[in-house]
Amino acid sequence: VQKGEMSPVGARPLVLEEDRHVGGFARRRLDLWPGMTALWQMLGRSDIPFAEMVTLDYLFVTSWSLWTDVRLLFRTLPRVFSGEGRGE
Repeated sequence: VQKGEMSPVGARPLVLEEDRHVGGFARRRLDLWPGMTALWQMLGRSDIPFAEMVTLDYLFVTSWSLWTDVRLLFRTLPRVFSGEGRGE
């Protein structure tokens, strides 16, 4: 974020192996800058199947608003500090 390569909120970047499995409508996730937190992280992080994560990213990108970003940031902070949703 400090370098200007990511935004605070946006579709999380995928590793190359995961990216190879994303096609069609789901490529829209690349329309916004990648971010540190996203909708799928708030809804379950590693507990969400890959296909659902990609769909949530698509929904986030196609319905983006500043208000959504603000809400996700405020919902993310308590989860980060509590350690909730680490998938352990």
